[in-house]
Amino acid sequence: MKMKMKRKINIIFPVLLCCMSFVWVSCNKEDIDDSKHVSITQPNITFLASVNGLGDNGYNDNAIGGVLSFIDKYDTRFHLLLPSTKAEAELLYRTWLNDNALKDSSLIILGSSDYEDIACKYPTSFMGKGTQVLLFECRNSNTPLNVHSLCINRYGCSYLAGAMSTDRDAKIWAATSEDSIIKTAIRGFMDGYNLHNKDQNTLSVKYLTNKDEGFAVPDSVYKEMKKEYDDDYFVSEDIIFPLLGFSGLGMIRYANENTFFAPWIIGMDINQKGLSINIPFSMVIKIGDMLREVLEDWRKGKKWEKVILKGMADNAIDIEFTPDFYENIILGDPADYEELYKIYHKEALEKDGYEKTK
Repeated sequence: MKMKMKRKINIIFPVLLCCMSFVWVSCNKEDIDDSKHVSITQPNITFLASVNGLGDNGYNDNAIGGVLSFIDKYDTRFHLLLPSTKAEAELLYRTWLNDNALKDSSLIILGSSDYEDIACKYPTSFMGKGTQVLLFECRNSNTPLNVHSLCINRYGCSYLAGAMSTDRDAKIWAATSEDSIIKTAIRGFMDGYNLHNKDQNTLSVKYLTNKDEGFAVPDSVYKEMKKEYDDDYFVSEDIIFPLLGFSGLGMIRYANENTFFAPWIIGMDINQKGLSINIPFSMVIKIGDMLREVLEDWRKGKKWEKVILKGMADNAIDIEFTPDFYENIILGDPADYEELYKIYHKEALEKDGYEKTK
């Protein structure tokens, strides 16, 4: 039975192309007949988006923005694949491997850590120059030949956010209990919060599910917020650290519908300063910028590390503030978060650097 593809979009940006070179990638001669090698000069990038991920006004949109800015700069053929299920994503990936095994300068970006098992399942012996697979948010260095990962270390910045949040009870809302990236962020926030919690405020963790579907259920988050806060949203002076992906919009929707909602919400992935008056600062993950840098290295033929790990020192992640937060708040007496940032930033930077070496 053929599986129906949701969408496949081909985009070509004709821009003056400078002379480009790519690294030779080793291959298994027994698997590939080099007489069928297809030499091409125009780079070919395919982005396999996370299931229902685009349109999140966050991490996924930022990532695709980084790719689009790169292909707008160079003469690059682009394919955007939008699977509706993980099984469909796997079929699309297998098709790409078959179609590009003999081609030069082809790259597929697997835009979700949930695709790690798919990336590890299939051999990737390419005959062409510069043909690679780039997986998001995976620290596994035992992936197949030609499979690399771009990973943003969240520990240090989460530690910083936790240290800055100790003036209130803190609640971590996580989309899933099984994602390794979320586990790192939770550990960082908890370490920073617990070490600097002089007022003995409380810290708790709430998981939506043990599956990755928790990243795409904003309506479920909205309902959970109603259960949590409908009776006392105007007196619960919490600060919420939401690791929810697209689902986080359900939390913001609830806050905006309740004028006297007292808890603060830490913005996530992008600077969410304009989405709610309850956001004092955001933990911004600059995946688009980092992806552009990696693509520039690929274009120049630079050899990638197996795991390309970026962190605070690389300007891949940081805290950004809501400028008019203090003027717009209705309830509560917030701390001076910018001053707390200055106090704890160096410490968090050192923690982040140590975590990258583990």
